[in-house]
Amino acid sequence: MLKAVTLDFWATLVDDRHGALPRRIDALCQQLPDIEPERVHSAYSAAWSRFLDAGSRGWGLPPAAVLSDTLGGLGVSLLPEVYAQTLQYWQRSCLEEPPPLVPQAAETLKKLRAQGLRIGLISDTGVSPGRVLRQYLVQVGLRSLFDWLTFSNETGVTKHHPQAYLLTLRALGVEPHEALHVGDSPAPDITGAQAVGMMAALSIEVRDKRRGDEEPDFIIERLTDLPDILAHRRFR
Repeated sequence: MLKAVTLDFWATLVDDRHGALPRRIDALCQQLPDIEPERVHSAYSAAWSRFLDAGSRGWGLPPAAVLSDTLGGLGVSLLPEVYAQTLQYWQRSCLEEPPPLVPQAAETLKKLRAQGLRIGLISDTGVSPGRVLRQYLVQVGLRSLFDWLTFSNETGVTKHHPQAYLLTLRALGVEPHEALHVGDSPAPDITGAQAVGMMAALSIEVRDKRRGDEEPDFIIERLTDLPDILAHRRFR
């Protein structure tokens, strides 16, 4: 019997095609007027790639890792107070121009709750940490619809590590076979969830990342389809 649904954040609940990267680059360039913006962008991209690589090995690094690695790639440093100000801006920049939710996200979550399901969120965070994403969820009116929130910068592990799921399931009070995870990334969201005994659905509403080597239990074209799918699907 299905008792809980967990959701990914970026590209599942939130449309991540509206990012804060340009504002972060601009903010850092203001502190490094002698360095060409192209070099700053290149250093950031390289740091971000290394950040993602660490995440693919299960490590949930803090946002400061990206800033420090970017500065290292440029061979420069900032005064401590300037570093702190820049990092704070980087972390909160997604609240300046908040990325949109996928259509009818709130209505969908309310329907899932009406079906008696507990709802969790499991997010591999980047430069926006869990405390900021919590503020975003309050800002868009969704925080009260979740029973539990798991963020990789707080747990120290990403969804490539089983603890990201097991901790969430323990908090929700359900066993793995009683839960379904929904996300857009085949490796962490599908393989990661199934590895601990959960069912897993691939969301392709924002980005279609089907690769063929993962086997989701089913595919969701729009998040709004989920309540009807669950209402008519037989679960073990």
